Amino acid sequence: MQRLAAWSDDHQSVTAIENVVFDGRKTRYDGLFTWSAQPAMDVRAPTAQLGLQHLHSADKTEVLLVGDRYYYRVDPQPSGPLKGRHWMRTPLPKSADGSDTATRGLQVNPEDGLRMLPDATGWTDLGEENLDDTVARHYRGTVTRAALSADSRLVQAVGTSPSALLAGADSAELDVWSGSDGKPVRWVTTLGTGRSVAVDLFDFGGPRTITPPAARDTTDAALIPGSPTMP
Repeated sequence: MQRLAAWSDDHQSVTAIENVVFDGRKTRYDGLFTWSAQPAMDVRAPTAQLGLQHLHSADKTEVLLVGDRYYYRVDPQPSGPLKGRHWMRTPLPKSADGSDTATRGLQVNPEDGLRMLPDATGWTDLGEENLDDTVARHYRGTVTRAALSADSRLVQAVGTSPSALLAGADSAELDVWSGSDGKPVRWVTTLGTGRSVAVDLFDFGGPRTITPPAARDTTDAALIPGSPTMP
């Protein structure tokens, strides 16, 4: 698990597919995730899953995470806040006390899941499995909020609390698949009934910069009826 987690230290970006399930809502994100200076992403998500069909005609919508804001690329509107503008922005959702991202564990950067692996216990070797023509070994363990809280290196690295990493849960089941070359190819965090994150990891790389849209081409999602409150 230490070797698998090291991929998040030795690299600063990855192309991945992330599937998030949150209380019956499912969202898939395909694209680039980076964690050099801070977590950021440039991904595509099905427009219908985001509930943006009334604002975007394409089947998929580009979603950026830069700093503490999400940005959604939409179609410019003939009138209203989006007149002549291509992007709307929304802040990361916060917990009740405003200290953490409330749903961090339900829409995470891929390195967070890898960094949690060494803190999990009770690992079981479930044998080799075929993942899209890649043979990988499947392991399953359990991680607790208490174990994450005791890992000062992890808390410093992710810049948020263990409670946020686990979306408020006390514990989570972790599954990870390792390829024959020792590369992590998939991990799944199950936070409870109807709450999970599954990430397929492809090409790891160096630091990448994701630039937010120009302010003149952006408007606040709060001004637009029917805009999403979280990705």
